[in-house]
Amino acid sequence: MDQQNPERIRRSAAAKLENVLTSTFLYSLFGYLVGETWSDPPVLELACDSNDDLCVRESALPFFGQTLCPRSAFVKAVLDVAELVDLTPSERAYLLHRIPKPSCQS
Repeated sequence: MDQQNPERIRRSAAAKLENVLTSTFLYSLFGYLVGETWSDPPVLELACDSNDDLCVRESALPFFGQTLCPRSAFVKAVLDVAELVDLTPSERAYLLHRIPKPSCQS
């Protein structure tokens, strides 16, 4: 990833993803990955539990209220959409870096 200008990469990826036609929930997750609030309630945090499942926190509650899917399935979805909207390698790396690693606990 281009370490010299991550904000430019973030803004560019956000502009490309902002008009993606997908489910509201997936759209809110993309918003989270690029640091934008594209849903109400917004996704505040993602975590990866010990089973490699992603969990989401959508409100100010102190716990994760929903298990999404295996991390690998979400990574695949991100890469599929990245190809559709023609994200650069730096933009893809930025998004993938924002997906929590399996060492997190829920």
